[in-house]
This record gives sequence, C-alpha cells and structure tokens, in this order.
Amino acid sequence: MDKLRERIIEVLQCNQLTTDEIYHLCSPDYSRSQVSCIISHLEAGGIIKKNTCEYWELINE
Repeated sequence: MDKLRERIIEVLQCNQLTTDEIYHLCSPDYSRSQVSCIISHLEAGGIIKKNTCEYWELINE
C-alpha cells in the first residue's frame, strides 16, 4: 500500500483531482476500495484535503 500512497501523492503534486480521477490513474493495479482507503488515511494524516469543488489537493506541498 506504500506504493499506492506514493502514487496518489505523486499525481496530486501537480494536479487537483477527484476521487474518480485518482482511481482511474491508479487502476487496474488497485481497487476502488484500496484507493478510497489510502485517500482517507492521507486526509486523516493532514497530507491532503478536499476543496469545495470535490477535488483533492496536497496540503503544504
């Protein structure tokens, strides 16, 4: 799951993406539930946040 975590952070470094867009970039290697789980962990850890338009973005990057 560390590779998935790194992949999500990598794609968010230059982009703000929706959950579906992140999933699309991480599939077929990871399931939707795995992507959602890592997104939740990153949000709880204060690494990413969802803005008002449903796009995820990195915090302090």
